Amino acid sequence: MVTLRRIDPFSAAKISALCNLFVGLIIGIIYGLFLIVVGAVSGGEGVALIGIGVAAMIGIPLFYAVFGLIGGLIGGAIYNFIASRFGGLEIELTK
Repeated sequence: MVTLRRIDPFSAAKISALCNLFVGLIIGIIYGLFLIVVGAVSGGEGVALIGIGVAAMIGIPLFYAVFGLIGGLIGGAIYNFIASRFGGLEIELTK
């Protein structure tokens, strides 16, 4: 058994941000494409939706990444605080 006693909060923040960026890309592309198609079908009134769809493809992944970074940083710090008082995760590794 190996005990994980500490997590570098910045390392956790980096991984969390990148994982959330990936999820945000998927959601942003789906949502953005939907808005672009609806905007194109709507004619002149849907031009704003096309712009919003493009903005969603950029904004949603960035939003997810920023909040993933913040969440990873806070989560790593909370883990370290709790692990220092109660012990860390016990992990069994095999070779």
